[in-house]
Amino acid sequence: MPRPRFARLAPAKRQRIIETAALEFAARGFEQASLNHIIIASGISKGAAYYYFDDKADLFATVILEGWQLLVSDDDVDPARLDAGTFWPVLLGRYAAMLERARGRPWLAAVGKLVYDPPPSEAVGGLVHEQFARAHQWLGDLITRGQALGVVRTDVAGPLLLSMVAAAAEAADRWVVDHVHDLPPNRMDAIALAVFDMLKRLVEPGTPAGR
Repeated sequence: MPRPRFARLAPAKRQRIIETAALEFAARGFEQASLNHIIIASGISKGAAYYYFDDKADLFATVILEGWQLLVSDDDVDPARLDAGTFWPVLLGRYAAMLERARGRPWLAAVGKLVYDPPPSEAVGGLVHEQFARAHQWLGDLITRGQALGVVRTDVAGPLLLSMVAAAAEAADRWVVDHVHDLPPNRMDAIALAVFDMLKRLVEPGTPAGR
């Protein structure tokens, strides 16, 4: 992880380093990404780079964590505080807020690509695994709460629903990352909301088969 000095940088300078690194890693992959190119494009010296990060893998890990925290945020919805009337509206609001944070930040699409690529080291792999594990835990708790409230189907076991939703969300993430620069923002927003509706329909209660 970055050294404490990185956190003390001016926000604009810190963000420039993260954005430049994210785009370089996504375009060239970890092995081929040029640390020198990132340093020059960020407007810092090589000495300064090692003042903030241990190595290229450390910078890569920082990019992943910064992007994840911005997209997912620390103010995750507490499933236990949702009721039947607020469950889906609150989740839609959270999803819309995530889209708003991503809008105008092309480097976040780059982060979306990086999290599914092979990690450059065991340490970075552990970091990515930890973030996914937290997200899956939250989603599992959300499904359990929704089932208890009657707004998520109970004819399919929670763990199976979790696996299905996670797989569908990953497929959508990968598609968006691959096409984010091909479509206008309003079209991408419409697709993202359609994906949310698709996932909602997947887990909403319905008429059991055979009836």
